[in-house]
Amino acid sequence: MVALSLQKIQQRMQDVKGWGLEGGGLEKEWMFEDFTAARAFVNKVADLATQLNHHPTIFWEYNKVRLILTTHDERGITEKDFVLAEGIDTP
Repeated sequence: MVALSLQKIQQRMQDVKGWGLEGGGLEKEWMFEDFTAARAFVNKVADLATQLNHHPTIFWEYNKVRLILTTHDERGITEKDFVLAEGIDTP
């Protein structure tokens, strides 16, 4: 999968609400009620990432989770990152 152009990334950003561009990847942060809720979210992300064979960088501190999505093999953002972001945001 090929890294997307900046123009295409900006177009696709409209499809993933709350995500930003940070350090060459898509980034979003969540705050949860407690550790258990954050863990459930991280488990959901891990299951989805395994299904898609595309794994995010996860930062988890008690009730705060931050994800960064990038395609390391392509050294940039690809359609895989947007598919994963959309899946993560789907209830």
